[in-house]
Amino acid sequence: MIKVFTLVAIISLFSCESKNQTTPLKQIAELPKELKEVSGIAYSNNLIYSIEDSGNENQVTVLDTLGTITKKLRSTIRKISIGKM
Repeated sequence: MIKVFTLVAIISLFSCESKNQTTPLKQIAELPKELKEVSGIAYSNNLIYSIEDSGNENQVTVLDTLGTITKKLRSTIRKISIGKM
């Protein structure tokens, strides 16, 4: 569980990285139809990491650059609330 949370935190940090110049978007893969509601995606070391909206399984799906699912990292975390305690 800690490994999955750490992975999600690292992906979030890298996906928010700021750059001084604009880079044009380039399609690198077609996502499989199995992924219905992708709400977050990151690309690192030739792998694509995807998470889906609520209502889907709590997991990070790892894909290669051809769009083939290589691994599913499941999490037991149900909901993370951000705000006042």
